[in-house]
Amino acid sequence: EHSDWAGSYRRFNRDLAPGMCLVSGTNQGMYARVRPHPHKLIVSSVDHAGNKYGPMELLMDPEVLLKAAASGDSYFSYIFGVAYQIAVRYNCRGLVIENYKTDLPQAKGLSSSAAATVLAARAFNRVYDLKLSVRGEMDLAYHGEITTPSQCGRMDQCCAFGARPVLMKFDGDLLECEELTLGAPLYIVIVELAGSKDTTTILQRLNKCFPVADDDEQTGLQNLLGSVNTRIINAGIEALAAGNVQRLGELMTEAQVLFDRYAMPICPSQLTAPNLHKILQHEPLKPHIWGAKGVGSQGDGCAQLLCRTIADMEVVTKMIERDFKMSCMSLQIGETKPVTQALIPAASFSQQLFPASKSLPPALFPVLDLDGILKPAILILVEEALEANINSVVIVVSPAHRKDFADIFHAQLEIRDYNKLPPKLRQYAKKIHEIGAKRSEERRVGKECRSR
Repeated sequence: EHSDWAGSYRRFNRDLAPGMCLVSGTNQGMYARVRPHPHKLIVSSVDHAGNKYGPMELLMDPEVLLKAAASGDSYFSYIFGVAYQIAVRYNCRGLVIENYKTDLPQAKGLSSSAAATVLAARAFNRVYDLKLSVRGEMDLAYHGEITTPSQCGRMDQCCAFGARPVLMKFDGDLLECEELTLGAPLYIVIVELAGSKDTTTILQRLNKCFPVADDDEQTGLQNLLGSVNTRIINAGIEALAAGNVQRLGELMTEAQVLFDRYAMPICPSQLTAPNLHKILQHEPLKPHIWGAKGVGSQGDGCAQLLCRTIADMEVVTKMIERDFKMSCMSLQIGETKPVTQALIPAASFSQQLFPASKSLPPALFPVLDLDGILKPAILILVEEALEANINSVVIVVSPAHRKDFADIFHAQLEIRDYNKLPPKLRQYAKKIHEIGAKRSEERRVGKECRSR
């Protein structure tokens, strides 16, 4: 933590080390229904305690959105910040965002503000087909958040990846992300510390130590977020790859000890964190965990405990709820593998649709999609698979109809026919060609790999 914004100071002082962190999204989050609006941004929300906010309405005007975001007066300011970035970067209309469920606690160091910005960025991306990658959504969300008074770094927006371990590197304005493979599953209990923390104060005090240190105390913080952090992160990567969960726990504990030594004196009012340290020093917990540390900017927001087994995770949860009256959330990483390939059977013969099915496979029958475009049914399924981050789609077809399916994804329109299309359908024709071109390239690379 904190090495994201600390690493950005390398723009001014190249003697600072790049920032690095190991991070994962949690199983908790924000859920929303979204739809386009001709000229307004309308947002309503419910927090993890069931409290409802909004709806708030703003014109999709950059000046109006910037003023609302910069005020930081409401929970919605983060979403207004993203909408401002959208308004100045893209030719988009408005949006209705109904955040109908939230099970992610706010102001606890679990990046609830980043979740809100990623939610907004993803909503605009999907509704208006901006063709942003996950990295693109992260970048948009980050710039939306810093449009507000927040002084956050780039780490929090990793929630766009979901509950997967990611190595992030920060060097000036450069951000690198690498998804990691685990040698063993991780069982983590996140404890809501029933306290309070002021992230703005923490960041203001710590930022005063950069880009150039004025004394030994500030030099110590720079080393903590630089060379010391680099050593711990590299050791953590090795432990994750080897499945050495015990070593990872030891590194977490070491990181907390060093944070207390070098960061706490910079902002003692927030980083002394009595509730956090009661949990970390609770002896009955230690036989069930490999290690523990604070979360996020630290302070009395949340703690993370790396448990030895899934059974220990249940014991730890019950113990904390009983002894401290604090709520807990479970996070399991590496238990399941993400789905990366979809298989769509489309070789059947439909008796119900005879005689139409004699000349046209049912999967190619036209269906009116939600975007108002008449599409072959199979194309709607392929689009849904790609939106769900599926890397490869395999369609099983009969030999007699293989050309019909290939024409959908690979055959380009004659230029005279393309020019007859209205602008909306021209854009869609390009999208279909891009899908087919990508799949053809993947197939070519795959064949080359197999031949080698």
